[in-house]
Amino acid sequence: MRNAHWFVTWLAAGAVSAALSSCLPTDTRPTPETLHMTAGSDDALRTGFDTADGWHIIYRRFLLALGQVSMTGDACNNYSAGGGTGYSRIFDMLIAGPQKVTVLYGTGPCELGFRVGGLSADTVLGAGVTEADKTFMRTPGSDAYTSDRGVTLQVEGSAAKGGITKRFAWSFRGGLSYTKCVAADGSPGATLSGTGSRTIDILIPDGALFADGLDPSRAVSRFDLFALADDQGNADGEVTLSELAAIPQTAADIQVGDAGVDTSLGPGSGGGSLASDAGAAIDPSTWMTLQDVVYLGLVPHLPRFDDTGACTIRTRSQVR
Repeated sequence: MRNAHWFVTWLAAGAVSAALSSCLPTDTRPTPETLHMTAGSDDALRTGFDTADGWHIIYRRFLLALGQVSMTGDACNNYSAGGGTGYSRIFDMLIAGPQKVTVLYGTGPCELGFRVGGLSADTVLGAGVTEADKTFMRTPGSDAYTSDRGVTLQVEGSAAKGGITKRFAWSFRGGLSYTKCVAADGSPGATLSGTGSRTIDILIPDGALFADGLDPSRAVSRFDLFALADDQGNADGEVTLSELAAIPQTAADIQVGDAGVDTSLGPGSGGGSLASDAGAAIDPSTWMTLQDVVYLGLVPHLPRFDDTGACTIRTRSQVR
């Protein structure tokens, strides 16, 4: 009798399962292509590099919060829940990559976007990143541009030339949105065929923080002005961001070009989704000092989409 009862229960469970299965919609979409998004740095960022004016720069620390990838577009079939990934990772860019950002699935021409920032309790730790690093990055602070925000980029290192050594330790706060990313030929960020897989890397190059322009095909890195900022400041061998504020933008002579700078969009609400492109447009006309050039110009242009691609870049939570 007990066995009979078990048999009846098994049949009933099977019937319910079959009924539920018959109610579920059949996914008739084609097999998606797998898109691996990664982040990496070039060898010189990890080992040291020479500037055009004779300084040798070595990074000691290079932490970057990056993620919240989106994949959108009218003709884009995005198989990923929510259209992307809602979390960020903290990357140690001194570790050889590429390192995983996220994995997406889809077909068709797709616009890609991502964010720098977005730190939360759910932020994932990349290779070599510690809980102490995460706590440091998430601790709110203020500077000339943002108020009560965590660190999205932390860089520390030194520059040496002719027996002189200058150190720097800079925290950059606030967030950045990268949308409408395109390949070097202007095609959509990813055109997914529906078979196989591909990888798109977000590259962090070596000398971009010290570049004399925003177009990587023409810019070179220089450090003389940074050293001068300390010499004219307290001359203690430590180049601070506040000392850069004493150097006029005209001395930096930075070439803006059209390297993804979005000056056509006015300030946004600072809220909303990544796809809404909320935030403030990058406006080189507001750059008055070398600190402005670095914080508002060079830092946003650090991440390079697929090395030679470009994105619309907008700052977030900017208070000045």
